[in-house]
Amino acid sequence: MGRFLLTASAAVLIGGAAPVMSAPSTPLCGAAAGGALLPRAYVAVRRLEARTERSGKHAWMDVRTTFIDGQFAYEVLQEGGSEQIRDKALYPALKREQELVARGAPLHMPALLASYDCAAPEPDGSGFVRVAIRPREPARHLVNGTLLWEPRSGAVVRVAGQLSKSPSFWVSEVQTNWEYASVAGVMLPTALHARAKVKFVGPSTFDMTYRYISVDGTPVEPAVMTSGGENRK
Repeated sequence: MGRFLLTASAAVLIGGAAPVMSAPSTPLCGAAAGGALLPRAYVAVRRLEARTERSGKHAWMDVRTTFIDGQFAYEVLQEGGSEQIRDKALYPALKREQELVARGAPLHMPALLASYDCAAPEPDGSGFVRVAIRPREPARHLVNGTLLWEPRSGAVVRVAGQLSKSPSFWVSEVQTNWEYASVAGVMLPTALHARAKVKFVGPSTFDMTYRYISVDGTPVEPAVMTSGGENRK
């Protein structure tokens, strides 16, 4: 069971494992997206949680994460719940992120936009624009889904969909929902919710939230983030 849950959670994290990037001015996809943007240095405290719905097993961690001078590091501040899930899912997910960062792979929005084709933007009635996205080639870290774009700032504020390629034989129907917000003037990921079907285990979920301490060396004022042009407090 632990091996299967590890596969699910690590695959889900692939989409958000690279250094965070600043947002483009327009939601351009494919070749028009241009080159990768420079990663931003940050310090953040994250809460990671994983749960198997059928058995009710649950585990959590509070982790201090840093990306400075091209290096990703983490320190577990406190943890609890199922030791099996922590050992087989949460710890390996952090180690997987460390490996991906070391490779320098562009795995986070908006750098990933070069890997997608975009449909025509459609206003969603709330001041945002919804854009259907599809990978130019299916991959385990790319989704068939939609992104939500704030036209005034040119920021991607949400990316949701199903992974276009299953992580393994054991894991299928991986649904992910990434949330982004402006932190110290930079669009950064703030939350992930994912759900997958795991053979012999059943539906499993993974959640991760970020609380930024500093970005590019600038302290972040607590409890203030901006999504698009509006403050969330």
